[in-house]
Amino acid sequence: MKIAHYFLQGEVDHSGLPQWLAEHTGLYGDDPDVGKLVIWINSGGGDVLAAIEAINLMKSSDIPVVTVINGAAESAALLIAASGHLRLAYYNSWGMAHHFSTSAEGSYHDIADMVKHNELLHDAMVGILESGSGLMEDEVEDMLLSRGSRWYGAKQLQELGLIDEVIEDHKQLKKMLGTVKIGFN
Repeated sequence: MKIAHYFLQGEVDHSGLPQWLAEHTGLYGDDPDVGKLVIWINSGGGDVLAAIEAINLMKSSDIPVVTVINGAAESAALLIAASGHLRLAYYNSWGMAHHFSTSAEGSYHDIADMVKHNELLHDAMVGILESGSGLMEDEVEDMLLSRGSRWYGAKQLQELGLIDEVIEDHKQLKKMLGTVKIGFN
């Protein structure tokens, strides 16, 4: 069985991870040799819509998707990290959660429409973090999406339920990769 690897470094955008996932999860055809997908994350975040696109592909994949925080998983990258079938983080990694930022200009109606869109985006983020952590909606709002940025070390991410396991070394990682199956969350 082959393991396919993707290195999410830098900004989360539509041309990177979502495209790779679509190619490897069977959306564009199956690669019968690929039995597991591993997303290595060291990213300051990026486009929340691209993250949601990637998460939809991950959640609908018949092939197990493992996320490994190998540095930082900030903002949109944390949403992705929390959405794998198995979620891991190296002991000295961290995550950061905050609300997306946006701007609006135009007529009253344009701005009112943007507010409706932002409410949908907010609800999607809350749902992803709720599903990925086991926290209740009000806890997600308070602990992850309140004013400002919230920083958490790997152990804290595990306590919040955003990752399953903190890994210390490569041997432990290899063992974890050998045991992952669909339906971990």
